Amino acid sequence: MLKQVHCNKVIIFLMTVVLFFFYSCKKNDNITLSNTTKRTVIIYMAANNNLDFFAYQNINAMERGWDSTMGNLIVYIAGTSNDNPAYPVVYKIQHDTTSQINSTIQWVYPPQNSCSASVFSTVIHDIEKRFPADSYGLILWSHGTGWYPPGTKIASSSGFVLDTNAVRQKMGIVRPYPIFKSFGVDDTSEMDIIDLKNALNQKFKFIIFDACYMGSIEVACELKNKAEYIISSPTEVLSYGFPYQIITPYLFSQPFNPVKVADGYVSFYQNQTSPVLQSASVSVVNTSQFDNLAAVTRKIFSLADTLHNINSLQQLDVSNSGLLYDFGDLCKHLNISDSMKNVLRQKLNNLIIYKNSTNQILNKLTLNSFSGLSSYVLYKKDSIYYEYYKKLDWYKESGYNNFLGKFVVTP
Repeated sequence: MLKQVHCNKVIIFLMTVVLFFFYSCKKNDNITLSNTTKRTVIIYMAANNNLDFFAYQNINAMERGWDSTMGNLIVYIAGTSNDNPAYPVVYKIQHDTTSQINSTIQWVYPPQNSCSASVFSTVIHDIEKRFPADSYGLILWSHGTGWYPPGTKIASSSGFVLDTNAVRQKMGIVRPYPIFKSFGVDDTSEMDIIDLKNALNQKFKFIIFDACYMGSIEVACELKNKAEYIISSPTEVLSYGFPYQIITPYLFSQPFNPVKVADGYVSFYQNQTSPVLQSASVSVVNTSQFDNLAAVTRKIFSLADTLHNINSLQQLDVSNSGLLYDFGDLCKHLNISDSMKNVLRQKLNNLIIYKNSTNQILNKLTLNSFSGLSSYVLYKKDSIYYEYYKKLDWYKESGYNNFLGKFVVTP
């Protein structure tokens, strides 16, 4: 299988070189626009990293799940060629059931840093202009670490914890690859979540993170004005990611049903026969409810008493890094009245309209409590993330600053 993938990539690389020179001469602002469709879905794959192999697998799955009546499914992929950056390519997905990628190449970019906010913004604008639609969806696919700033390593070695012959054979892998992924790495460059927000110039019907750890209260709040719904995972995502052969039709449903997409993702992994592959979590956030939640948290965080022993809180990464706690479990442990907890629970349920997970993540982390979103627990002001965290919308709007310093870590 890998030989065939590399053969396909060689063909694609040669085609992209030719098309790059053609496109460099011909691309201009007077390009003829396609007829407006109901929805264009953009999948942005920053795959110039060790996930390149899975990017092409996913494109192949998109082709299998595609129906020409849906709309426009447009993929930007910046991958690798013989371990070197390849020319970034824009595909228009078309139906195909072979192991090759047969979708049409629309244009090719020169080599560029796909995790640069300016490059990201330009690519999205180019696709929107070429494929206008009544509504747009966006899927973000790459490496990263939730809201944390570039350079943060939440799980540096556990990516290879599932690198066994049995697992690799089930995933169709014949050489070592990391088994999970998250958003925003191109070679050594990463994209800051605030820069990502500022690079988006419109509000999408949905944003999906096919990525690790992006299901956090901080990320969702940061992007609340950029999408009606945010679908993401607060835990690791296996490298195969979302099963596009299953969820592609749901991306174009009218009206859009985000629960179908999220449920299709988790169900795919729940139905795996190997326990180690039964690993997935997801939530759907209705961003219109953030102001209502923040109004409650501002009051609660100002009144809540000291929270003892944060070690009892549900963590959401297998390495127990202390960087990702379940937000709902945090709320349960607040020293506030039951009536206030009920109001908070109601507002959280209005925000998170769907959540689901397998019983365990990577056959290691048991989810005894799962609300669908993670949260950072700032328990000391000298945290290396504190100054950055103060820049986030969630910190500013939720009243979280009033809660700072009320956490006590029990040895």
